[in-house]
Amino acid sequence: MVRIARIILHTLYGVFLSTFILPTVSKRQRNWIISYWSRRLLHMMNIQVSIHGTPPTHDLVSTMFVGNHISWLDIPVVGSIVPTFFLSKAEIANWPVIGWMATTAHTLFIQRGSGDTSKISEQMSEFLSQGSPVVFFPEATTTDGTAIKRIYGNLLQSAMDSQVLIQPIVICYVNQDGELDQNIPYYGDIGLIDSVKRVLDNRPAKAYVLPLPAIDPAGKTRNEITAILQQSMVDGLARLHGQVLHAKQP
Repeated sequence: MVRIARIILHTLYGVFLSTFILPTVSKRQRNWIISYWSRRLLHMMNIQVSIHGTPPTHDLVSTMFVGNHISWLDIPVVGSIVPTFFLSKAEIANWPVIGWMATTAHTLFIQRGSGDTSKISEQMSEFLSQGSPVVFFPEATTTDGTAIKRIYGNLLQSAMDSQVLIQPIVICYVNQDGELDQNIPYYGDIGLIDSVKRVLDNRPAKAYVLPLPAIDPAGKTRNEITAILQQSMVDGLARLHGQVLHAKQP
């Protein structure tokens, strides 16, 4: 109960920061606050983040980050590394606690199938043009983390319009036995409360993040970029699994 109370208080603190502090500080200070808040939350959840491989060497300002989607934990995991604007499904905004977490992490909420893709794409282009990186999950759903599903490239148009690099990343959650952690994925028929409970009851785990080669959209069609991104993420996740699985966690 003490741990749950700490997480709730930390989340409420994040709401306070988002409402009263972040609008008044510089972009650099805002980014530091978001990263620190995300790291503290993950520490309370017994999740250790590890960047596997070589971090991106290009300027991360005005970069579109694209990743696979496994859990609601993906937002603080990525936010702990690169404070960005996120794109997620609209219903998350109404979830207790997690909705506050997503809002605090600067999430853009989209109603799937509502026809507002072009509106969201324009908003993403605006953020990118202003020098703010954006993250979205092109599988359009969460998975069990074993493979990359078909990705949807409509929102890649904002990177093309803004002429910014697309930075793919892949994530996997590994338990202390060196296996994919089956208690972290939030997908299928798993309810939100059950998912949160499984994470809180879980043993410590590692979230591995592997940055992949950036994609320059210049001179490419959206379909070409989508195909390149699909293959990059499929190959990248297989490589990450090959590097981190079946190795006993310290």
